[in-house]
Amino acid sequence: MKNSQENVKEKPYQLVIDHVRGEILHGNLKPGDRLPGERELAEQLGISRNSVREGLRILENMGVTSSQHGAGHYISLNFDEPMTETLSLIYTMKGMGRDDLTQFRYCLEREAMHLAVDYASEQQKIMIGKHLEALLSAETEKDRYEHDMALHMTLIEASRNDYLITTYRALTNVIEDYIPVFRGKIIEGMKSNHKLEDTHRMLVMGVVNSDLRTGLEGLSRHFEYIRQFKD
Repeated sequence: MKNSQENVKEKPYQLVIDHVRGEILHGNLKPGDRLPGERELAEQLGISRNSVREGLRILENMGVTSSQHGAGHYISLNFDEPMTETLSLIYTMKGMGRDDLTQFRYCLEREAMHLAVDYASEQQKIMIGKHLEALLSAETEKDRYEHDMALHMTLIEASRNDYLITTYRALTNVIEDYIPVFRGKIIEGMKSNHKLEDTHRMLVMGVVNSDLRTGLEGLSRHFEYIRQFKD
């Protein structure tokens, strides 16, 4: 097994990644801050400018930094797109089934409900109620789907937990990209299933009235109906 010094020699660009990570963790860099130039980083870390460029390219692909032509590299912490792409690849390469996605989504929303009943703003309570009204009165599949997902996204955002929000956004993109037929079956079933409509009402009541028990019951019933429509 190779020691850490040998690994550093093989991958000097990792020094750039570790350096930027450390600066962020210690509060020395924050979103919007400009990184030192390539020459300065190369001298500071004792590596070549090519290695610095490689490390910066990896950081940009990760969503940690962004580059502006002629202006250098900046901390951006824009992880949504890279995370979505990563989850999409995981779904494709591992063959994740619809059950896995549904179970993961339920886990995220269940935890979000615990937080949303305490942290949802008045504006978010109004918005989730409006999405419910629009969902119930929608006449097209497209409108039903959009307001259904917006309702659930508002629940996630009301948790005020950045990890939940970013992960859920990525997950919904995976669902939209890879299982449109599954989505269509659920929406089609919603048109004639009053019990499924009631689960949305319970979910919204849980957030609006800070009623955890009702909200969790609505979520549980909602995903049970989704499992029924998947086949």
